[in-house]
Amino acid sequence: MIAFRCQRARVKSPFDAAARNRIFDFSRGVPRETLKIAAHAWNMAKRLKYPRITPELIESAANEISIPEQEEAAVA
Repeated sequence: MIAFRCQRARVKSPFDAAARNRIFDFSRGVPRETLKIAAHAWNMAKRLKYPRITPELIESAANEISIPEQEEAAVA
């Protein structure tokens, strides 16, 4: 989804695999949450002049928009 959005915007994706994994950790795969986190991280990276979006930046973005990380499911 993120790669598609970057492709449509005609930009190279600044999200590496680790950053995409962190987005999934926070969004739980929900498309709306995924795009919210990615957009906020993108804006933060632009504002801070970061060429790449790191997992740490994803965590900051998710925390700023109040999306808690999904807790690991307990194994019975």
